[in-house]
Amino acid sequence: MADEIFIFLLAVALFGTAAIAVYWLWPMRLRNARENRDLLMQLKEAKEKIQKQKQRIARLHADSRLDALTQLPDKHGFREELIRRSSEVARYNVSACILLVAVDDFESFEARHGKSVGDVVLQHLAETVRSQVRVCDFGACLSRGRFAVVLSHTGIDFARPVADRLRQSVEGVEFQKDSGSVTVSIGVAALSDDVSNSMSVAEEALARAQANRRNQVVISDKK
Repeated sequence: MADEIFIFLLAVALFGTAAIAVYWLWPMRLRNARENRDLLMQLKEAKEKIQKQKQRIARLHADSRLDALTQLPDKHGFREELIRRSSEVARYNVSACILLVAVDDFESFEARHGKSVGDVVLQHLAETVRSQVRVCDFGACLSRGRFAVVLSHTGIDFARPVADRLRQSVEGVEFQKDSGSVTVSIGVAALSDDVSNSMSVAEEALARAQANRRNQVVISDKK
């Protein structure tokens, strides 16, 4: 009988101890669960903020490579893309061409008709570049009055029709009453794995086009 009483009292004591433990520990577990849930929410919010910040930085980077007036990539964006496409030419043994486009006597034109008319000319030329080239090609505004186009998967002979279309799309367009029209000169060169040399060849072709009565397309046969 004494043993049974002892066992009963021991069981009561153990049960009481367990009840006390549950009483004190259960709120702690609930609190820890809430804290873990809150921590997970904070981590999720931090991750979303970081992702938004990355997207914002990417947009700022892209915007910093755009010409504000024409909304075409600027000279820095063009240089980056030219290097990338030059690597493709070397790696995959494909053809590509550079078109350098310059508005003839643009400074004189702006001096006569004003900067606002000059802006209209540049925006028209930018829109022409966008409409005349393919999705796989790349157009850019290098400076005021100078543009560039990279024609992907295009040999030097097939670049001439594109250059002629660009030239003809500007020729004869009157941008403002009594302002007259402008013309462009275009130099064309093959893109190789040597970006600097390819640009030099295209610049030389452009200089020849401008020296040859302007409103011309000159195709370089140099590699």
